[in-house]
Amino acid sequence: MKNKFYYFIIGTMCAMLISCNKPDPEPAAEPIPEAQIAIIHMSPEMHNRVWVSPVVDSIQMDNAGKYYTLFYDTLLALSNTQVGHNAISYAEEQLGILGSNPYIMLDDNYAIIDWKWAMFHPLSGEYITARYKTALAGDAYSTNPGYCSITNEKYNLLELAWSDLKDLKKTWKLTEGTSVEKPQVMFINLSKIEEYGNSQMSRANLRDKYSTTEMSVREAYTLFCKDKNTANDYVKSCNELQDYYILTLKEMIKNNNLLK
Repeated sequence: MKNKFYYFIIGTMCAMLISCNKPDPEPAAEPIPEAQIAIIHMSPEMHNRVWVSPVVDSIQMDNAGKYYTLFYDTLLALSNTQVGHNAISYAEEQLGILGSNPYIMLDDNYAIIDWKWAMFHPLSGEYITARYKTALAGDAYSTNPGYCSITNEKYNLLELAWSDLKDLKKTWKLTEGTSVEKPQVMFINLSKIEEYGNSQMSRANLRDKYSTTEMSVREAYTLFCKDKNTANDYVKSCNELQDYYILTLKEMIKNNNLLK
């Protein structure tokens, strides 16, 4: 009887230890946000002048995990150009975006940002990398309110024209820019545009063909490192898909369906 009691005690302790060391169940994965495109209501002064923001050093999240606060440096720059990503040189040398305007005008003063410029323009909603990583908040944020709610967005317009921009990695002093308010920006699901246009061309086709996640310079650069011909084909496909989006968006604006 005594031995049985000892075995019972030992068994109970083992069960407790196993219970204590059992890992917590993995939290349910957050749903992947649907791919969207930014529709910007353009002001006359913003079309030709370079749009920048102060360089973000780090990000802080509130206790509820709902709001982000950005901590800024004293320099102005294009997005994602201060973290040394190799895609920057690819955009300059292979895509040749320097000297071009990032905005593609629609109608009624609406515009989209050319997908080749989205990585470098904060209003596109593409994720932006801060210089330093912090606990909880990490090192990336987006100006798309569907992804992040930012308490202190800051933007500046330079006197410099897009056509005169010679280096994506260049920085400017705060005094070289004029502080401006964020314009009206709407984010529309690409699936909505595709459904409205009733076309066989879609982002899903592009994603499946090239095993990519988005229309992005980052993706183009990754493909370029593997095979230049595939990367060139991908860029061509992205341009064709963007042309389709432009035509469809113009039709939606014409028929007052953009906001529906």
